[in-house]
Amino acid sequence: CESLKDFFEPKDEEIKSGGILKINNLVKKSQIKIIKQINEISKKNLKFDTNFENFDDNNFYCSEFVCKILKK
Repeated sequence: CESLKDFFEPKDEEIKSGGILKINNLVKKSQIKIIKQINEISKKNLKFDTNFENFDDNNFYCSEFVCKILKK
């Protein structure tokens, strides 16, 4: 797993901004569902890119990944 420091200081790109969000009042059942989805998707060796394309499930923009998880 990549550290936050490594994520925000990549060798190939410049990161202009970032954020950490917290979902308040999330019930335990939803937490478990989200964790299972993240674990399933992470087994697919995802690639992250700079394009927000909903039709591509192999490459994700980081907020696109979060959106996909929360919509399920």
